[in-house]
Amino acid sequence: MPQDAITLTKTAFELNALLKGAKVNKVTQPAQDEVILTLYTKFGNAKLCICTNAVGTRVGITELEKKNPLTPPGFCMLLRKHLLNSSVKSIAAISGERIIKITFDGKNEFLEDCEKHLYCEIMGKYSNAIFCENEVILGTMKSTQLDLGKERVLLSGALYTLPKSQGKVDVYQKQNSLNCLNKFSGGNFAEYIFNNFTGFSIATATEIVFRFFGKFILESSIVKTLEFYDFMLDFINSSNLKPCVVNCNGKLCDFYFCDYLTVSGEKIFFDNLTDAETYFFDNKSSLKQFSELKNRLLSAVNSKHKKEIKKLQIIAEKELSCQNAEDERRKGELITANIYKIKRGDK
Repeated sequence: MPQDAITLTKTAFELNALLKGAKVNKVTQPAQDEVILTLYTKFGNAKLCICTNAVGTRVGITELEKKNPLTPPGFCMLLRKHLLNSSVKSIAAISGERIIKITFDGKNEFLEDCEKHLYCEIMGKYSNAIFCENEVILGTMKSTQLDLGKERVLLSGALYTLPKSQGKVDVYQKQNSLNCLNKFSGGNFAEYIFNNFTGFSIATATEIVFRFFGKFILESSIVKTLEFYDFMLDFINSSNLKPCVVNCNGKLCDFYFCDYLTVSGEKIFFDNLTDAETYFFDNKSSLKQFSELKNRLLSAVNSKHKKEIKKLQIIAEKELSCQNAEDERRKGELITANIYKIKRGDK
């Protein structure tokens, strides 16, 4: 799905408008890779879901009720200690990164006012949530091992640093961007954008190239650099959004911050990106929960079925061995009744 820096920036903007100033009333962790903050906002209660699962990574609103473990995980207890009764100061995406930074106004151990940050890194299987105070890591959702070969350490007490730069060009640096576009020598232009500019998913890069050129493969290296750059910025910064969820063959396959022309399937449109994201992930989560329950039930039924089949086999073997039981009983009674007539050695 195109949860690139562009989509996350728009998501963070909407969440900030919705949750800024909200008070943290409750912190739960229904799974090892999912935390839910129950917030009291000016619009009423809202549940902010921070999920680092490789399949459903996201930061967004959820409406699902989830069962919590009897013993809260350590990360949940850490957030409860620091965030309960604090308020959300801001929610923003870090430029060019797939990271959403949530800032809280709270108190330190000396009851002094201080800011605390929750960095939500949306990076597929490498996704994580890191809780910091004064940029010092207090805890992480996913534990990491100390590796002396790594430049970035995510352990309690270490300073939080951003992921190492991939050497890509920031699209908002105009001259660098124009220089990069001028180096294109033909071929798949969408892949070139994806590989050389920060913040783009292949789906978003493909959509921009298709809207401008009407095709993906460019035989010529002449790109109309300035015109394309302006068009790319307009697309990224556009506020005229038509967020949608795409249904493919009866299954929800993705969500987009606008109507992607390069994506086929039945499209369900929403008033804002937050609602589209909530609809997509809550439905996927509900289907996943249903599938897990169904599999557990099928497993229990199959296990019971195998046991009953085994019992039937044992009963059938016993029945087979007892087929001539009546004849044997009758012969036995005749022998016992006439045993006085039987001499040693008789057949």
